[in-house]
Amino acid sequence: ERRQLETLGNQARLTTLGEVASALAHQLNQPLAAMASYNAGILQTLERLKCDNSAVLNALRREGEQVAEAGRIVQRIRGFLTRRAPQPEPCQLGEIVQRALTLVRRDLQRLHLTVQPQVAEGLPAVLADPVLVEQVLINLIRNAVDALNDVASPRIGVMVSRAGRRFVRVDVDDNGVGLGGRSIDELATPFHSTKPEGMGMGLSICRSVIEAHFGALEAGVSPLGGARFSFTLPVDTGDNAA
Repeated sequence: ERRQLETLGNQARLTTLGEVASALAHQLNQPLAAMASYNAGILQTLERLKCDNSAVLNALRREGEQVAEAGRIVQRIRGFLTRRAPQPEPCQLGEIVQRALTLVRRDLQRLHLTVQPQVAEGLPAVLADPVLVEQVLINLIRNAVDALNDVASPRIGVMVSRAGRRFVRVDVDDNGVGLGGRSIDELATPFHSTKPEGMGMGLSICRSVIEAHFGALEAGVSPLGGARFSFTLPVDTGDNAA
């Protein structure tokens, strides 16, 4: 009975969290749109004034691109939270991995890490929502970084390979403290966290995203000595209605 009450309480918290996240995403649209508008206005004004400071102009262009990307991420995650369905399209996992590593570059630099992903040649495209998959990768890589705070010679590996005929697999490895015997079911339980400041929602959301793509999220021991988190995504067969 106690376990059932705890499960019901968690479900209620999940429902509330989904509503809060959806409302937050909705509220973020307006300031992001304002930022994009101000950025475009400043850029147009400087170009009209014949400003030739390439560093400033390039910085403003990059800022505009990042604001647009932030808006795209907010919209896609809000759509996933409200409809519980990704928006799949043919995409290359290797390219998504590269974008995710670029976005977590500062986290990696803090540990003086350079990660060169190993991407097998000739991999087929997968049918996936690239924005959501990118967020899954960012979460897994940041978890690996967090596990390496007290490691003398930190290492992170990211590998993309074929998993049979129907799937492509991504492995994120580290040489941190490992999983401590915990299974993916325990780690991905909502509100379960090994971090003092963690909400315990990261892996739960990652698992929901991957399973919504008809893939699987797994956890185990890494060849590097720490933890390995892996997920699979289905190969694009050309039948997007499948």
